[in-house]
Amino acid sequence: MLRYELPPVHYTVITVAGQQMGVGGDDSWGAPVHEEFRIPSSREMQFEFWITAE
Repeated sequence: MLRYELPPVHYTVITVAGQQMGVGGDDSWGAPVHEEFRIPSSREMQFEFWITAE
């Protein structure tokens, strides 16, 4: 294996998210997320999911 290659992975990662907010604004210097991409914290959020192995 060469130094820049990643080793084989022996696990699986699953991320479950009901919603995801934008990661930033117009630049990488701390600009806030645009209003249309924000998740209001005052609103109740519910979701459910199933994970099955077949």
